Amino acid sequence: MKNLTVIIPTLLKDESLLNELIDSLVSDDSVQEILIINNNSEKEFYYENHKVRIISKGQNLFVNPSWNLGVKEAKNDYIALINDDIKIPNNLCSSILNLFDDNVGIVGADKDYVIDTRNKNNEIIIDISTVNLQLSDNIVFKPVKYRPHNFGIIMFFKKDVYKEIPEDIKIFYGDDWIIHFAEKMGKTNYVFSNQTIYHLGSLSSRKFADLAKKENRIYKKFIFPMIKRIFNFYETDTHKNCYILGINLSLRKK
Repeated sequence: MKNLTVIIPTLLKDESLLNELIDSLVSDDSVQEILIINNNSEKEFYYENHKVRIISKGQNLFVNPSWNLGVKEAKNDYIALINDDIKIPNNLCSSILNLFDDNVGIVGADKDYVIDTRNKNNEIIIDISTVNLQLSDNIVFKPVKYRPHNFGIIMFFKKDVYKEIPEDIKIFYGDDWIIHFAEKMGKTNYVFSNQTIYHLGSLSSRKFADLAKKENRIYKKFIFPMIKRIFNFYETDTHKNCYILGINLSLRKK
């Protein structure tokens, strides 16, 4: 059996949901370690179980540095990075790890199976406390060439595939970063399908949205050095992008 370390950064915005998530993970035989990165400097978090270790640095490390820290601390070869604002079926991790082979890079959520429970006004439209998720027995992997929407809410990989995210990219583009470098290693990235996940929506990142453009520029400078920014083509989930003489000509997909 493949042994998994789960890493969950949190600002403790919804402890009930976080505890429910941990309950589900503790019951999964493949999950041998759960690292909770507590980024709330004013509040402690407790969960009594031998699988759970809570790391508190007394400050908000932000999500990408928390991932870096968690991967360094992880005791197992397989890693999962999981949001603190989702509800998943029991034994989902074991089901996904059973499909891993040496060619697999980063595996994330298929957007078609993620149900967002908040609307654009951040209002809750689905009460997930009443939802009882069942594990599907026909989970499949589908290869992807770019990061789909909601891919990063739950991701799986082997530890040696992870490329540490630069310190200047603290909140956004961490999933893009590790996907890019997994592909550079010759791995195939996938989404997992036929497993429903409920996503409460961003509990903590909305107020940091003004950093998105800044971190996008930093990310592109790392990924696309000047020669590639003169002429380069790449796709995202929603756009086809072409750099010509440093200008990004972006076309939205239909």
